[in-house]
Amino acid sequence: QVFFQNDSLLSGPATYEVDNVPATVRGFDIEDPWNVQRVEPTAATTLGSTGRRYVFANATTQQARHLLLADEARGVVPPPARRVNFRAIDPVKPNFIIITHPKLMQAAGTVPNVARAYANYRASTAGGAYDTLMVTAPQLYDQFHYGERSVIALRHFSLWLAAKSPATQTKYLLLLGKGIAPGAQVTTTPVSDAAPDNREGSNANNLGRILGENGLDLVPVSTRSTSDTFLSSDWPNDNLVPALATGRVVAITPQEALVYLTKLQEYEAQLSPTQLDPEPWHKNILHLSGGAKITEIPAFRAHLDAYKRLAERPLFGGKVSTIQRVYTSDELPVTRYIPEELNTGLALITYFGHGSTTQVDVNIGDINDPTTGYANAKKYPIMMYNGCSLGNAFTNTSTFATDWIFAANKGSIGMMAESGLSYEYLLDPAQSLTYQLLFNDPQWFGRSIADVRREVVRRLQYNFSYNPKTSGNLWGTEQLLCTIWQGDPALRMYAPAKPDLVVSNATLSLSPIAPDAAISATSTQFTLNIGVSNPLRITRDSVEIRVTRSFPAPRPSVTYVFNNHLDNLGQLQKPFPQAFQRDTTYSIIIPNPSTLDVSGDNKFTVELDYRNKIAEQSETNNTATLNYSFLKRGITLLTPTEFAIVPSNRPRLTAQSNDANGPVRSYDFQVDSVATFDSPGLQTQSISARVIANWTPPRALAAKQDSAVWYWRARFTNPVGTEDADWQVSSFRVIPTALSGGWSQSHNGQFNRDRLAGVAVASPSNRWSFAAQQQALTLRTAGGGAPGSPFTFGVGGYGITTGSTVPDISTCAIQTPNLVLVVFDQYSLQRVAVAGAYSTCGQPGQMFYHFATDNTGADTLDNLNNSAARRAQLLDFLSKVPDGSYVA
Repeated sequence: QVFFQNDSLLSGPATYEVDNVPATVRGFDIEDPWNVQRVEPTAATTLGSTGRRYVFANATTQQARHLLLADEARGVVPPPARRVNFRAIDPVKPNFIIITHPKLMQAAGTVPNVARAYANYRASTAGGAYDTLMVTAPQLYDQFHYGERSVIALRHFSLWLAAKSPATQTKYLLLLGKGIAPGAQVTTTPVSDAAPDNREGSNANNLGRILGENGLDLVPVSTRSTSDTFLSSDWPNDNLVPALATGRVVAITPQEALVYLTKLQEYEAQLSPTQLDPEPWHKNILHLSGGAKITEIPAFRAHLDAYKRLAERPLFGGKVSTIQRVYTSDELPVTRYIPEELNTGLALITYFGHGSTTQVDVNIGDINDPTTGYANAKKYPIMMYNGCSLGNAFTNTSTFATDWIFAANKGSIGMMAESGLSYEYLLDPAQSLTYQLLFNDPQWFGRSIADVRREVVRRLQYNFSYNPKTSGNLWGTEQLLCTIWQGDPALRMYAPAKPDLVVSNATLSLSPIAPDAAISATSTQFTLNIGVSNPLRITRDSVEIRVTRSFPAPRPSVTYVFNNHLDNLGQLQKPFPQAFQRDTTYSIIIPNPSTLDVSGDNKFTVELDYRNKIAEQSETNNTATLNYSFLKRGITLLTPTEFAIVPSNRPRLTAQSNDANGPVRSYDFQVDSVATFDSPGLQTQSISARVIANWTPPRALAAKQDSAVWYWRARFTNPVGTEDADWQVSSFRVIPTALSGGWSQSHNGQFNRDRLAGVAVASPSNRWSFAAQQQALTLRTAGGGAPGSPFTFGVGGYGITTGSTVPDISTCAIQTPNLVLVVFDQYSLQRVAVAGAYSTCGQPGQMFYHFATDNTGADTLDNLNNSAARRAQLLDFLSKVPDGSYVA
């Protein structure tokens, strides 16, 4: 048999003369398989006596038809019939169905039958205790499609199972084996049109029905727009929701299937919904933001940022980081390896951008390339890739997805992506809804990826953009029907069943409240910091807290509760909102009772959710204690008051004991010109006094500069019991001609207890500095041509960008020689207006100055190249720019 096509450019019927062919060879016009035309040969006119002439009457101009020469004496005889025994299958009981191929029911490593091992795992307690059913594609050809190898056999089987299933039962369908898309080559190496095996002769891609499985087409896939949900959805009646939650593992060898099974077992062993203190990586998500055009980059990033907000909310409370492509006109794709993120652990990688089966805008590399440093054993992320063809695993070559899925001990556990063309306006709503269901919806939190996808299809299929009856096209149908889940259909993301509020002794601390530098028994109030962790489910339940403060006996304890009750002062003490991330700190202001001596060892007992209103995974880790010794701050410095201005260089320094009935005792005094009290001019003395201690430095306070600042301090020489042994410190400034009553805070040491924001003061130079301000600035332009040539400066993406918004420069005379400028203030980095009659363009917040008149054609005279007036205008503009400003 010889298959061929006629040349549609020739006139008249297609005519062929063939030498040395048997007289029993006939021609056939097989263009219409339902109306095959038989062509009788005649004697050749240009060949010898054994030549035959074949005239195909309908193969004329304007059409290439499929033709055939075949020897009728050597007919193709089908093999003899064989007996087929149908398998008795109960369609009701099984809820995890595997369709595989005998090729994958072979040994790999120490496993004698990999497909059977997969089914056994899913039937085990660790694998979910499913009622499993495993069949092969060849079995289904016989039992559901009259012995013909076709994906329709799989569809008939799937619909039969769905029709017999109880309404409340979720059935999972695993397609364990690769399929080859109709029209794709079904050989492991490309086949040319002229190859001997190409018996159709016209198109090397149309070999599927002739060459059979060929070791690749093991579990068939659907139509040209490949879809696995095609098998169980009622698409003829406009219902695209698959009746069976479907996933596919596109293995072609038992070894590949075993690699995936091993990774699946490792992955699911860590997902117990009742486990405590899981590894933090289970909540880590990485977003990859692509885009080819300058306008796409911020748009795609905006989509991912919206998903980020969903993932970081309850119930998941994830931690999301983003890698965004920076625009360059000549670099696509951008390579960005992620070994740090991947090896630490990622639960999910989501990409939004352009794609193919092997490339995306942000390329994270070959998982099997050792130079990438990828080693994420047992930490396998799910991938959701939004871009063209990334889900198309139905060719004769490996893809980015299959490389990552079948990488042993590393890589991914599955990928969700479309097999055909993708469009931003269709991808975004579907991905957004997927995040909402996976991370925020209690009904769907913890459900399998394939099951969540079913719900996404159900909710979107009748929306305007997805419904061909309203949108006028089938792109939405393709997006919903042809998104492929390459992974186990029952696979779930990490989804704890309950929250678990955890507090420990190590996460409790006290901190002073200004102006106190330290906490003591005389502090009016202080802050109790409560570090709380919730590594499990995040909910919107408020956290009630009870704090019990115990004092040395016989003083009674004090309890503070935060549960929407009114305290003794009539103030509402609200509970605390549950944090949306794993770790947070609640800060509570605790007063020191004025009527109670709080000195000595105090014990703070903190109880979270003390009334057990929140159903937690564990109720045994909600209590922690903190012990703190409150010392009596034995001394108060009276005069000079803090930061006072005094006229005398021998001021009287006065301190007071806080015990009004205290005995006569020794007080230490010091005064110095530096806050560290270690200069050569340090003066120190001990004096005895009862309650009020006065000291005048024996030497006059002398400094090199006028109006100097002096530091002084006092303490008990021999503190007893709970008295504070630390120095009490203050400062003053000597200005001989000043009047009493003013104050001055000017030396660096006087700011030690202050909270500085945006400024800093250096010691000992006393020099002030402001925190640096930075303004990101991106400039993108393009060169022009010779005078009179067409312009090369397009609108999209060019100009000066100071934020994430792409500037609008369409009115900036971009089609003629020009200079576009912006001026920034040297201190604030804000845009500066330059006074004068200059041309401006852009939009509010992103205005520019320019020096030309636009023209849609070639150069005009009103530009910097040809106009002296324009050049003078530019010089005048530059002369009026404020000194020190930045010009871009």
